[in-house]
Amino acid sequence: VPGAGATAHLPRLVGRARALEIVLTGGLVDAATAERWGWVNRALPAAELDEYVEWVARAIATLPDGVRAAAAEAIDAADGTLEEALRAENRLLGETFTSASGELARAALAAGVHTREVELNLEKVLRANLVRHP
Repeated sequence: VPGAGATAHLPRLVGRARALEIVLTGGLVDAATAERWGWVNRALPAAELDEYVEWVARAIATLPDGVRAAAAEAIDAADGTLEEALRAENRLLGETFTSASGELARAALAAGVHTREVELNLEKVLRANLVRHP
């Protein structure tokens, strides 16, 4: 039965056909399938979950002021037209670079984020150089 926002959000995540299947059958969906469908961000073995959640929380919590809000605003702008989304992203990038939050962007450039070598190992470089630990 529709309610609590599930029928409004689920089709945006998994598409109409899958949302209908999930809602109308009430069947269970395993973690790997939910991840593949875009219903969940990531499926991890239980033994890895705590470490991953701690890393995500630390990575988000240690971002410079304004970065979280700018990222959320830019992602929310993607609900509009592509032109609107690109304009918002460009505006927010400029604001981020010229504020105290620009420290993160400058650190990324100093770490070589714009090079092919770093691009191929981006997650490792970001974890090693850019995520500050409290």
